Amino acid sequence: MIPDLSIVNNFECQQNYEPVCCIPFEIIANPTKAGINTSDAVLKVTDNGTEPWDALVFDLGAVINLSTKNQLKIKIYSTKAVPLLAKLEGGTSGPKEVWGAITTADAWTEYTFDFSDQAAANHKKIVLFFNGGAADGTATDIYYIDDLKWE
Repeated sequence: MIPDLSIVNNFECQQNYEPVCCIPFEIIANPTKAGINTSDAVLKVTDNGTEPWDALVFDLGAVINLSTKNQLKIKIYSTKAVPLLAKLEGGTSGPKEVWGAITTADAWTEYTFDFSDQAAANHKKIVLFFNGGAADGTATDIYYIDDLKWE
């Protein structure tokens, strides 16, 4: 099978780029196969909700081509609504942050981050901050993610 490099990771057969740090994560069986996500495997992320800037980092190892596919999409299952920050960094361009929010609890929801203004930029990493900027969670906040991709 030829890999589709617009898929960052679907945690099954298209694991083109793996998370490299900085919060605990593991691929597990999907605990809630329902709605928009009936896939078998997902990434379980354990975020220290008392630390506002701990993050999950995907290092793509090369410049991300954003010339045509620059909408970052991710499916998330969370038990609570929290801020979510997506950031591009690690290249010769300055970092770019796009704020969003996990708005739906207890259901798989797809979120989109618009990086179209970065079409000519030079970034190599995708950084996700769950409950970004806030310190009102617990030391073991759990989020499930799947189908991280560019469209």
